[in-house]
Amino acid sequence: MSPRRRSARGRPRWRRGGRAWPAPGVTRSEAMGTAGLPEQLVDQLWQQEADRNPLGRIGEADDLATWILRLADPDSTWVTGQVLTVDGGLELL
Repeated sequence: MSPRRRSARGRPRWRRGGRAWPAPGVTRSEAMGTAGLPEQLVDQLWQQEADRNPLGRIGEADDLATWILRLADPDSTWVTGQVLTVDGGLELL
């Protein structure tokens, strides 16, 4: 179910969970390394992704954590039914 539909389902005003989600772009993780891919190939794949990103780099966990914490903050109660794209501008291409 989409964030917009979920937030429109008439939940009590005090309940905020699940009203906005970050949509990450390519984010560096250990997944490719633990999948058994050679380190050299993993480095090449990361570089290819960085080269096609408008900011010229791969997202890091801290890039996402900032927005996740912001959306979870009680001061963000006015944000609802949204998907926040956090991809370094990749969606613009």
